[in-house]
Amino acid sequence: MSMKRTECLKALAKHRTDELVLTAWQSSYAWHQISPSKYNFSSVRTMGECSTFGLGLALARPDKRVVVLEGDGSLCMNLGMLLTIATAAPPNFYQLIMHNRVYETTGGQTIPNVDHLDFLSIARGVGLSRLHRYSDLETWDLELPGLLRESGPVFAVVDIQPDETHIFSLDFATKIRARDTFYAKRFREALAKPT
Repeated sequence: MSMKRTECLKALAKHRTDELVLTAWQSSYAWHQISPSKYNFSSVRTMGECSTFGLGLALARPDKRVVVLEGDGSLCMNLGMLLTIATAAPPNFYQLIMHNRVYETTGGQTIPNVDHLDFLSIARGVGLSRLHRYSDLETWDLELPGLLRESGPVFAVVDIQPDETHIFSLDFATKIRARDTFYAKRFREALAKPT
């Protein structure tokens, strides 16, 4: 069983307070529509960079919880980052993997060897211990408040299916990448202001 991305993100938005939320690729457009905030940052330049940037941010801003919404394809491009996350172990870091088994942005190609891909085993193997998996909306919605109060790093696999927010190539460039500079500037300015 899996959730639609929009349902999953709406539940997260409902429980969001002042977390810094970093999104990678396909989650970016939907998240900006569902939970607009100066504390949103889109990571849409290089696959695999979202968790790297999020970790740095969590270490630099221990006063803020940092939520990384990263796709399974994006994580596959940078699996070694899990070692660094486990080593640094920031208590304010939450990595949520949107797992739909495909590289959506490039055309929906199936992730290689996906039937044997076990992100939780990989995360456990590098030393992460706060691990979760969600496949239905009711459980996800019910457990989110507790998950966001856990001491991190937290790693969760969220089983989703491609839905109406899936954006291909040219649309992706105009709807997401074209706004990247605006969102980055707004995010920097929000973090620079004293709270």
